[in-house]
Amino acid sequence: MPVRSTPASSALTVQDGLEIMGSTVKKLVHEIKELDHHGISYEVPLPKIVVVGDQSAGKSSLIEAISEIKVPRDTSTCTRCPLQINLVDGGEKWSCVVSLLKNYDFDRNPDTNTPRSPLHPWYLKAASTKVHLTQVERKEDLERVIRQAQYLTLNPDINPSLSAAQFAHLPTTGRMQEFSPNVVCLEITAPGLPNLSFHDLPGVFNQSAKGGKETVELVDRLVCEYIRQENTLILLAVPMESDAENSKASGLLNEIEGANARCIGVLTKPDCLQSADNGDAWRRVLEGVDFPQGHGYFAVKQPDRAALIGGITHDQARILEEQFFASASWTNRFPGFQDRLGTRNLQQALATKLAALIIGCLPRIIQQVQVAVNNIDEELRDLPDPPANALQVVTNILAHFDQTFRQRIDGEKQPNDLSTAWKDIKKTFKQDIISVQRPTLLVNTVGAPQELSRPVKNEYPTNPKSSPLKKPKTHTEVINLDSDTEQEAPVTPSPAKKRKFTLEYAPSSNALKTVFRLDEIRRTLDEFCSSGLPDIVEPKAVDNLILSTLENWHVPTSRLVNALENVLRSALQRTLEETAREWKTTLLFSEIMRISQQVFLRVHVGHLRDMSAPRALRLERTKPITEDTKTMSRYIQEETEHFQNARFKALSETYFDKLDTMTGKETSPHDRERKRQSDREGLKAKIGPDPYDREVRVMAQIRGYYQIASMRFVDNIRQMVEAELFAKFRDGLHNDLQDGLKVHGADCHDYCAKLLDDDPVRTQRRQELKQRKASLEDASCRLKALLDGSRYDTPQSSLEL
Repeated sequence: MPVRSTPASSALTVQDGLEIMGSTVKKLVHEIKELDHHGISYEVPLPKIVVVGDQSAGKSSLIEAISEIKVPRDTSTCTRCPLQINLVDGGEKWSCVVSLLKNYDFDRNPDTNTPRSPLHPWYLKAASTKVHLTQVERKEDLERVIRQAQYLTLNPDINPSLSAAQFAHLPTTGRMQEFSPNVVCLEITAPGLPNLSFHDLPGVFNQSAKGGKETVELVDRLVCEYIRQENTLILLAVPMESDAENSKASGLLNEIEGANARCIGVLTKPDCLQSADNGDAWRRVLEGVDFPQGHGYFAVKQPDRAALIGGITHDQARILEEQFFASASWTNRFPGFQDRLGTRNLQQALATKLAALIIGCLPRIIQQVQVAVNNIDEELRDLPDPPANALQVVTNILAHFDQTFRQRIDGEKQPNDLSTAWKDIKKTFKQDIISVQRPTLLVNTVGAPQELSRPVKNEYPTNPKSSPLKKPKTHTEVINLDSDTEQEAPVTPSPAKKRKFTLEYAPSSNALKTVFRLDEIRRTLDEFCSSGLPDIVEPKAVDNLILSTLENWHVPTSRLVNALENVLRSALQRTLEETAREWKTTLLFSEIMRISQQVFLRVHVGHLRDMSAPRALRLERTKPITEDTKTMSRYIQEETEHFQNARFKALSETYFDKLDTMTGKETSPHDRERKRQSDREGLKAKIGPDPYDREVRVMAQIRGYYQIASMRFVDNIRQMVEAELFAKFRDGLHNDLQDGLKVHGADCHDYCAKLLDDDPVRTQRRQELKQRKASLEDASCRLKALLDGSRYDTPQSSLEL
């Protein structure tokens, strides 16, 4: 891109810029307009002119005078969305391109729990979109087209991407919303136009025709959104037909720090000036004594309604305006303000001030353009061109993917998201099986067998092989003295926010626990007993009671498999994004994901879910089996002592209660415990033998075997995962991926090239980014040339995408 610097070129000052403004203002305005289309204004507010004023302040006439077009006029509000007008001096004839710039979406279902957008019910989009609507070749057609474009943005349910024919048939009236913050853009090109770009905003007002405050406040907030931007030159229309203090728009400027310093006041409707007193007040305004603005005031005179209806031209209106301000009635009352009177003086001042504002902002704008270029480079790194050696690239990606996932499974170097998640899963599973579901006994039954049913766990989906002990879930419990005081504390998984994966596997509730009653154990033992001798315990009865405690093991087992599948899927996804991120939009990326997740993961986790784990459950539930008699005997002895102590305490409590009733004296808990400790054997002799001693010993056998079986089952499931499932991922996934991607086939080169070939979306996005980068770099060179006072020859590529 050719840049020719002048000798001894130094940084361009504002004064230098003003001297060469005649040749550079067009370029300055053009560059800012194009940067706005590239979204730079979201990062740095680009220099612009905004026109504000009250309703009926003559703002529409002012816009028409500056832009030499006709805008919609109504008896009430006519401007219901921002109107961006870009004036370009050039071409052979007048033309206007009309577009819709959508920076906001309409919130149809607002969430009351989230903060409202400043322009509620409209909210800022993540990225703006510009939609071309039509091109107008005749000035007389523009007013109708503006109304149609405004209709389109006031009805957000209509898709703005319309054909020329569809747009031509849009109505010019009717609206779903009263106002919209989206912008109707007019690109007007004609010989001799001032090079200006400005925004016409809806006029502010005090009350809505429908009486609602929401509409009034929305327009106020919309106007404030524009005028608070630091690089904005504000054009304030103030009618001379009333007192200056009545201007609500002027009041909004006073509320925003620094707004008045960036403001040019424009006095409209000077022909409506009523009295000499008012003339003195307005002279003080022009002099900057009252209601001062940073750039002072101008006065303009626009044609009256009769002249407009008569078809007065722009040139005729300017001649009449000059005659009005040259009349004695004006010069006698307002002498010395000739350079601030008339639309042409205002146009020249606006062009000069806008150019000076742009030059002052150029360093920051150039810096932000470079930031945008860097962001494009970052995105392009994720969208590389297809490589020449596709087979080698695919092979390297698979090797990297396999190595990275192996490290995740093994956790050799350091704990990672997968290894940490699996550690929590198996820890919670162990707690569920060994602790949470460990059977317990209600030891409060002290007399003859009672007709009480055992409280059965909640109705989780259970094994079809149900226990014969299951009874209706109704009971009248007197004392719930659960002997399971030695339960482990619940395991709390590590907080999900501190790891890459969310572990959706919390410990089960005690609803899965099997709770026995002594009278029910007795009833079961009696039902199974075929001997005529008393207190005989049939082994089948004990087996049946033991197996009933394993009934809900499938619940935590299923939860373990589901949680494991989720973390493996997340690990595969994250590994793929880490190792093949730049190929995310290619067939290679989607095929690796499909083979690893939908094929390999589903098959092997499905085998664990449907085959291995059910087989381990079936073996445990078929028959109680163990050859570890030594450990079994130790557990039974420990559990017997545990339950006998609990029964002794329950029986002694009953004994003390009866004693207190007979003697009329109360034995304190401290005395009761002291007597149990000091005179245990004597107290036992007074109480007598436990009528449920047989049942207590059976319960000890149930618990003793449960400890062996639960630890064995937990170890088996862990072996199935770590010694089988993880081994398949470690040793078999890479081969399956190679087979699925045909890296060893006869047509491997062609197929791998197809895997890495871009899809249309990827190709189009890369082209768009490259074009946008070239445009921004082009603009940056031109802006630097303007800043340095150099000349820049615009290349043929221009700035157009």
